[in-house]
Amino acid sequence: AIVAMHTEWMGVLAREARMAIKNGELPRATDPEDIAFGLNAIAMGVNQARRLLGDAAAPDRGWRAMRALLGAPRARRRYPATAALATA
Repeated sequence: AIVAMHTEWMGVLAREARMAIKNGELPRATDPEDIAFGLNAIAMGVNQARRLLGDAAAPDRGWRAMRALLGAPRARRRYPATAALATA
């Protein structure tokens, strides 16, 4: 059951990344599976740091890491759907 839930969660993250790419919120060359892996890894690291080590700063570090992974604040910029638009 845990493996199935984890697999489903990774699928959700990858689908959301694909949608962000399609909507121009992430660069077209972004690998959705890499985004899913990275977001999950950061979340797990935050959880371990917070719960096991009592690190109160872990959530803030996690948000910064996620924003860096997504290229934020650049992640909010629209990316052109075609290469022709990218050079315009």
